[in-house]
Amino acid sequence: MASSCTYLGIAGASVLMVAPHTYTQDRLIYGTDRRMADGTLRRDYSGSGYRWQVGWQLISGTDRSTLQTEAVRTASMLFSPPTTSASWDVLVMGYTEEAIPVAGGDWRWNCALTVETVTD
Repeated sequence: MASSCTYLGIAGASVLMVAPHTYTQDRLIYGTDRRMADGTLRRDYSGSGYRWQVGWQLISGTDRSTLQTEAVRTASMLFSPPTTSASWDVLVMGYTEEAIPVAGGDWRWNCALTVETVTD
């Protein structure tokens, strides 16, 4: 069953994130490709995984703080992308944020998060 929610956090304490504006999922192949002397291509396949890039635009300071708290963790976490109810064990590979001034001297935030699976 598909979900429109994104969850990220340590097991048993995953946090519901505000709905993302952008979302990409890449399938990763782990191994080495080598061209042989006869021209054939050989792959030493050792596994596969996923990489997700999720982006939020003009989110509140509160939502940014929630996202940032999870993004700076160094332990593996559970991640449930917005397109499925399944979850994966991931590590955060990158996090960026951009402050956008808005009326009244307040700020909104554009944030991007990259996570990758720990195992197949």
